[in-house]
Amino acid sequence: IKDFLTQINAETGKAQNRVNLSKLKDQLQCKPADTNDLNLMHEGRQIIQQGPLKKRSSVETTEINCFLLDHMFFMAKRKKGKENGSIEYKIFKRPIPLELLTVNCPDEQSEVNGTVGAGASPATPTASSGAAGGFPIILTHLGRRGGTHTFYASSFAERREWVENLTKQRDIKTKQNMKFELIPLTSITFPIFNRVNTSVTFDHNRRVAIGTDQGIYVGLNNDPESFEKLPLPQEKVLQIDVLEEYNIFFVLSDKDRNLWSYPLEALNPTLAVNAKPKKVHSHITFFKAGMCLDRILVCSVRSSNITTIIKSDEPISPSQIRRNKSFGRFLPRGNQEILRPYKEFYIPSETSSLHLFKALIIVGCLKGFEIVNPLTSKTQELLDPKDDSLNFVRKRENIRPIAIFKVQGGDFLLCYDELAFYVNKNGQRARPHWIIHWEGEPNSFSLCYPYILAFNPFFIEIRHVES
Repeated sequence: IKDFLTQINAETGKAQNRVNLSKLKDQLQCKPADTNDLNLMHEGRQIIQQGPLKKRSSVETTEINCFLLDHMFFMAKRKKGKENGSIEYKIFKRPIPLELLTVNCPDEQSEVNGTVGAGASPATPTASSGAAGGFPIILTHLGRRGGTHTFYASSFAERREWVENLTKQRDIKTKQNMKFELIPLTSITFPIFNRVNTSVTFDHNRRVAIGTDQGIYVGLNNDPESFEKLPLPQEKVLQIDVLEEYNIFFVLSDKDRNLWSYPLEALNPTLAVNAKPKKVHSHITFFKAGMCLDRILVCSVRSSNITTIIKSDEPISPSQIRRNKSFGRFLPRGNQEILRPYKEFYIPSETSSLHLFKALIIVGCLKGFEIVNPLTSKTQELLDPKDDSLNFVRKRENIRPIAIFKVQGGDFLLCYDELAFYVNKNGQRARPHWIIHWEGEPNSFSLCYPYILAFNPFFIEIRHVES
């Protein structure tokens, strides 16, 4: 009988929840896009908590009705409906996906944000809590369309209920959608004056090098305690890369904007002190190493506001270097270097990214993505100028092309700082109904099929490249 009554109570609760959702749907006034985001009649949709919270401005204090659903948090202003005694809610600001929500109580001893899985409960309030007429809750909507909202609960108990429900439901939702596991790489805490800028794996992914404002750290991939700083002179390290088969380690420093090469032994803390660097190029904006035309190319990019010069070099195999050294006294000095010049390319625009493909080099510049033919050095626009369906991106100002990936089926995924879409090998729009509008403001991307990871300053946005 007890089990039966428990089941009846559960079903009654579900039925009442559906009634409340249906009623809320009829009362809401919002944009069609917000209606789609809320999807109130979706199977399993729940109202976790709802109620009024106060919001202050320099002029007045207003009451905002807040709604916590199982997947979203939204704010609405209550007003009288057209019918006598009826109530309507007009959505105030854009609904917030729980994965993009952070919660903070400024007058408490600890924050209630934290990373995935954190379910911190509020700390003991200080004596000043509520002194100004309420208990503050700061909600931040991460992303380009987000913002920060400060609300005031009427009591500490009310605030605690909101904070606990918000953090608990956010963590539940985040875990449900988790596609990758976040693990600590190193136990070192890098302060704000020693910012981490880059990293690379080597030794068959067993070891990691991290480039920071104060130098380079190396350690084992699965041992956070193993990291230590290399005794190398470079500071403000912007980029590092490793070509293990050629025994080369590259470092680009913001301090002198020189691209340096080291022997691979420089990544060994006990041997690094004796490693001698060689200057590859000066005044470099960024560099990229990869395979193109069945050869490894190291492309050093020198970019200004109006032009870009790309110098490409080929690494020389260690066996060839040994042969050169044995005949060194009979050869010009340049032949004993570790790189040989390949070609130089000119782009009449500022360039921010470079991508190496089987037979092409594609650069991201102010005009968009440009194709460079490494055999002829000729350039052309990637997007087909005759395809009017691409006008939506051509007409956007200040949009920045960042990355391009070839996916299964032969299409190319073009990633900009605002959006992403597909083109075919001819530069024509592919999958015309498929587009991503990024929630955040990504500055780099990584493809781990079938997911695309967009790296933002405060979070990582993960999307499925098919859906």
